[in-house]
Amino acid sequence: MRGALGVLISIRPKQRLLVSISMMMRTVIAEVDPEWVSAASPAPPRKSPGSVNQPYVVGYTA
Repeated sequence: MRGALGVLISIRPKQRLLVSISMMMRTVIAEVDPEWVSAASPAPPRKSPGSVNQPYVVGYTA
């Protein structure tokens, strides 16, 4: 999945992220290690820890 882009949708316990990835006209949700992704856009302001208020695009590096 290296080079794929996704949208961060949730931050889970134990340092895990849920990322929505659209490919081949389908959307899948992947639970990934934070070390596997990097920011593809600036981080939006968050109201509370663990919440994602605006889409945050991440790119896969692993």
